[in-house]
Amino acid sequence: MAAGVDADASASFLLRLVHDIVSVNVAAGMFRKDCTDLVRRIALFTHLLEEIRDFGPSDHDHDHDHASSSSDSSWSADLAIALQAAKRVLSAASVNSSVMPLYPIPSFFILKNMSTSVSLH
Repeated sequence: MAAGVDADASASFLLRLVHDIVSVNVAAGMFRKDCTDLVRRIALFTHLLEEIRDFGPSDHDHDHDHASSSSDSSWSADLAIALQAAKRVLSAASVNSSVMPLYPIPSFFILKNMSTSVSLH
């Protein structure tokens, strides 16, 4: 389990993570499409997490066995870890979006290799 993640991550905590991720500035460089796509997909969790938060524990939850509550906290902790990883990736991409490779590959090398790798038989 990652540091800073409770075994029972609440829906409110997960919602705050989603809102933090959605508020991250998307990289303007070569990762823009991927970052925008990731943010859009994570934003889809908002409605589900709001429903889980609003539903809350009810009286029939006391009838569930311990294994069920253990798996309930497991999915939320796993989701929290995944959301925190996505947040780190998006932050790293936005910081490194303007970084160019140290040794760019010459275009003539790319064109030469492309023409030799494509054969018309």
